[in-house]
Amino acid sequence: VVTVVINYRLGSFGFMASKSMQGNYGFMDQRLALEWTNKNIAGFGGNPAEITIAGQSAGGMSVGAHMASPKSKGLFSKGIMESNPLALPFHSRDTATENADAVAEYLGCADDDVACMRTKSMDEVLEAQDKAPTLNLDNLFINFLPWSPLVEADGEIPEQPLTALQRGEITQVPMLGGSMRDEGQLFVYELFTKPMSEKAYHATIMGVFGKDAYPQLIHKYPYDVVEGSTDGRQALNVIATDLLFYCPLRNVTRSYQNALGTKALPTYIYRFTHVISFDCWGPDYEFCVGWVCHGSELPFVFHVFDDGVSLYYEPTADELELTENLANYWSNFLTNGDPNKGLKTPAQFPLYLGTRDTILELNQPGTQTETHFRDSYCDVWDKMGYFY
Repeated sequence: VVTVVINYRLGSFGFMASKSMQGNYGFMDQRLALEWTNKNIAGFGGNPAEITIAGQSAGGMSVGAHMASPKSKGLFSKGIMESNPLALPFHSRDTATENADAVAEYLGCADDDVACMRTKSMDEVLEAQDKAPTLNLDNLFINFLPWSPLVEADGEIPEQPLTALQRGEITQVPMLGGSMRDEGQLFVYELFTKPMSEKAYHATIMGVFGKDAYPQLIHKYPYDVVEGSTDGRQALNVIATDLLFYCPLRNVTRSYQNALGTKALPTYIYRFTHVISFDCWGPDYEFCVGWVCHGSELPFVFHVFDDGVSLYYEPTADELELTENLANYWSNFLTNGDPNKGLKTPAQFPLYLGTRDTILELNQPGTQTETHFRDSYCDVWDKMGYFY
């Protein structure tokens, strides 16, 4: 496997858009890197006909965006989406312009005065991008992505990736994707820094989702949905994990397969449930100790426990075996489009079919398949919709 790691413009430098700024510069950087790779990878021993794009978190969102972008068609043959929060919407031109105008005002410039903003230093712009964007009350979840890609009918990304995936209007390639057991933990505990009472939890559900959704959500996700919990943040973790990560992935895969029928290419979905034994979170993320937080799979996927690579981690024998298993699944998919063909793996990675909803639980010991996982919860979100 030949690995290509790219850089692209981030934040306001990559995704600021307004009436006079096109936006999506970071996304176009990514596509230019894909074009370069297609043109040159043979010189490094690679095969331009077998390019897999892969990413985690924002990188996973990028993979979904390239699948939804007609301009990226033909530049890759497989996709890996790790922890893609598919239910976080990309920006419209209006939302992006509001953020750009807020940055301009913070910098002492008139709205959409690009020439004025270009006179400011990089540090000034970075400070403005962090402090200036306004709170969007029409869609609270959009505030998690103040600098996201832009969706426009005639633009780089013509519609929300979730919508494009649902309809099958995408670059059709084999796909491997999944999420962590506790994806929401990191985001919820960063947002709510103190334990949450039952009263505050109910008020939060009402405030975020509204009175019509409130009864059904409180029924499915009571304050003590995590057995023995006396902190509403743990219930919010479960909601965020379902709503933003697992359930929309289930939804788009089902919808994609229904839309394309026998033409749908293979999809494999996993759930990573291993609680890391060593301290890798640091003082800022102590709330992830004992949980399977966003990013927990990365040390295992990237094989950081090899001699001479990891100086600080002390994995158990089971964890060394788990990293070997994940590396083999991923390598098999990269080379064959099937995580089961090639290197030895501990269990069959099931082909995802919406009729059975069978996924692979990645843990050690205990990698195993799960069928109809969280169906009753995801059915609620499918009915209610995802873009809050």
